[in-house]
Amino acid sequence: MPTSIVRSLFTPLSPEGTDAARHVGHIAGVDILRGLAAVCVVCWHYQFFFQARPLLRGEYISPINRHIEPLYSVLWPIYENGAWAVQLFWMISGVVFTHVYAGRRVSARSFFMARFARLYPLHFITLIAVAAIQAASFHLVGGFQICSLNDAYHFVLNLLFASNWGLQEEMSFNVPVWSVSVEIPIYAAFFFIAPFIFARGLLWPLVIAFGGWFVLHYVTFNSWFAMCAMYFFIGCGIWFLCQKLRGWMVIAISASSYATLAALTILVPKTPWLDSQILLFCPTVMLCTYFGCWSPLGRLRWFGDATYSLYLWHFPIIIVVNTVLAYNQVQRNAFSSPVALFAWVVLMIMVSRVSFRFIERPLQTMILRWLVRSPVADRAEQSSAAASQAVPAGRR
Repeated sequence: MPTSIVRSLFTPLSPEGTDAARHVGHIAGVDILRGLAAVCVVCWHYQFFFQARPLLRGEYISPINRHIEPLYSVLWPIYENGAWAVQLFWMISGVVFTHVYAGRRVSARSFFMARFARLYPLHFITLIAVAAIQAASFHLVGGFQICSLNDAYHFVLNLLFASNWGLQEEMSFNVPVWSVSVEIPIYAAFFFIAPFIFARGLLWPLVIAFGGWFVLHYVTFNSWFAMCAMYFFIGCGIWFLCQKLRGWMVIAISASSYATLAALTILVPKTPWLDSQILLFCPTVMLCTYFGCWSPLGRLRWFGDATYSLYLWHFPIIIVVNTVLAYNQVQRNAFSSPVALFAWVVLMIMVSRVSFRFIERPLQTMILRWLVRSPVADRAEQSSAAASQAVPAGRR
């Protein structure tokens, strides 16, 4: 890479360049990527259909033999590593938030009301749904499904979006929301940094991402926050690179990253999973960001829009199915069929589309108009719509 280009990576974007990049609007390639990541999570959580034993408080599910899952020989990367989608979602969030807010000064009211309206209504609805379903499970079959810490204390943590802030004993209620709770403090940090995040070009995103990496590797305190910060600000850096680099450079860097990952997989099979993820996710997100504005891709925008609904509804539905099967003492052999897996994925995509159209988006719009009756409401609503980022999904 020419020295002049390297130097340019540590100089800020011109206001004209930033405005031109933001004028693109939604990056359809990123929308599709986050939708695919959500489907991977739905497939990874398919294992819970084989968890037949209701749990008392303090009990945990037992690992299953994953080879019984349908099409394991083909889908084993998803069945074994589907939880990686959490980090991918965090990186995508960094790209989307940077695209919307970097270099801008917006009011705290506008920013946080947009976040609240985007995330909280559906979280609250699914939290209440899971609490009711788990109570029904305990009444009908004498135990909870999948997770057993469904008490008042953990309900309050979930209610406050603090289910994985280090105050919990373990996962609880709508389990996948743990990763959203981790991301919320990173949103707050980004708000204060966003106006000058590229004042030195790529420097500050690199410093923050490296700080997260260092904490994650050498410190154990709040490691989930460190991991989230690392991936989120890597995403910020990727957006910046896509504004600075030419297409052939993006392709060359991405190809080099994929080649390095392939070599490490072959030569050093036990490479730390965290670092391997970076080699996979960075080029994928970069390619989807740089080339993701191709207009035909916009037809699949709905796929990305429905990601949050897909993420929050699939776990309650698993609990419902498991409760019904446990109550009727039905065997789980049918779930080993590829037809069952396909039906599960299609069902969840349909549910997520309905939820987004008739629950998630209407509530988001209504709350913004109710909370902020001023021109700020319009800016908040626009920012929230543009930043309808995929929240991370998956369990540890």
